[in-house]
Amino acid sequence: MGQSMDRAWQIEQEFWQDSAGPGPAHWFARYMAADGFIVLPNRVVSRDGLVHGWSDRGPLRTWELGQPSFTVIEGGNLVMNYEAHLEADWLPGYDAYITSVYVWGAGDWSMICRTHTPRGAFPF
Repeated sequence: MGQSMDRAWQIEQEFWQDSAGPGPAHWFARYMAADGFIVLPNRVVSRDGLVHGWSDRGPLRTWELGQPSFTVIEGGNLVMNYEAHLEADWLPGYDAYITSVYVWGAGDWSMICRTHTPRGAFPF
């Protein structure tokens, strides 16, 4: 499973690389499950919304990712957690905990969902 987890992490990093370049629309089309979604701090966005809506955003100027941790769940699915620091004109100084869930099928990983939890104070 270790090599397989490395592949999932590679796919996750490709998303951020694409977000700093031409945009990740093709990444969503290739690696995100058809019924996949991302939970952002202000809304939930479907795969189709991501594929068609990313062109409204400029590229990331910088991105840094922390070391991931992995949890294998029932059926061989994978939960990946890491910290991210992102900078863009539309997203200044964004620090968040990222959690992505991947499912294995057809010889590669597909992302089911990703959540963003911004760093900051919380009373719990």
